[in-house]
Amino acid sequence: MAQNLQDYNPNRKPKNYIQLETDLLKEPWNALLDVRAVVIYSQLIKLCAVSEKNGWIDENGKIFVKYSIDEMAALVGVTRKTASKFKHQLIDTGLIVIPGELKTTKSNHNYPIYVKQLDDGQSNVIPIKNNKNKFNNFQQNDYEMSELENKLLEN
Repeated sequence: MAQNLQDYNPNRKPKNYIQLETDLLKEPWNALLDVRAVVIYSQLIKLCAVSEKNGWIDENGKIFVKYSIDEMAALVGVTRKTASKFKHQLIDTGLIVIPGELKTTKSNHNYPIYVKQLDDGQSNVIPIKNNKNKFNNFQQNDYEMSELENKLLEN
């Protein structure tokens, strides 16, 4: 059991927290993104405000962040390889954009990451750039469960 816990105190503010984009935890996003990828994305959104204050704005006026694979891995408590998988989930769904020439870099260089936000009026259609995620082409159908059960039992 965890120690050093205390009852909820409305006057205590968390030392380190991020706000989650909870829409990414729901359909259809949850079939494409691990929850830890959502946590990384939320941290990147938080860092956008810091980048703006620091003047990290490109020649086109777009704000970017710099956040390494090691920092992503440390944030969610995983290996670099697993953090890289989460980064690629964010790239594949279009939530983050990394300039083309830097996508394949193997170093831990802090390359610019452009973070996209959900449009408040967005539909449930997700623009998938490639079909590496196993659920991208999943077609959900309504089945009569007894009919499906009979078909399965026939085989």
